[in-house]
Amino acid sequence: MLLSLSLQLLLALTTPLCCSKSNKVVILLVWSAFILSDWAAIFAFGLISNAQSGENPVVDDNIMAFWSAFLLIHLGGTDSITAFSLKDNVLWLRHLVALAVQVAVFFYIFLNTLPGNNLVVPTAFIFVAGVNKYAERTRALYLASLENLKKSIFQLSASSPESDDVGVPGVGTKPLHSRNSIYFY
Repeated sequence: MLLSLSLQLLLALTTPLCCSKSNKVVILLVWSAFILSDWAAIFAFGLISNAQSGENPVVDDNIMAFWSAFLLIHLGGTDSITAFSLKDNVLWLRHLVALAVQVAVFFYIFLNTLPGNNLVVPTAFIFVAGVNKYAERTRALYLASLENLKKSIFQLSASSPESDDVGVPGVGTKPLHSRNSIYFY
């Protein structure tokens, strides 16, 4: 759990440095943290699941279910980086399957704590936030995949009456702001 949290903090702090400078060490650090962050959270899910199945008096199952909900937030990643490169956006389907599997693992962990779990409400709130965060990341990867970018460019160029303003078809001068990005029409 601490490794996953440390990697998320490292990503949040170093990602802006990666984009502004071409320092190879910073880029390697961000790439390593990006690759290891999903692995660490999924590994922690497995450890929590294994700890629950055994008779370990030290492990509090209620706390483990609560922390497993936080791991879904970790799998959602930081807001500063969704994909390390444009080619990573093709993996949106893999993230969708991983979301379904991790939600199933969470329910396995959570249902093993019932009916005596006194942290049901906080765990449910963190679970909803985690699923929302992870689904948001998956949707962002889907929308930024090359196929969807091509579709949106062709739709914008076909519907834009001012597409010849710059001399390039489909590229205009007026920005159209959406929630996640800026398009030109």
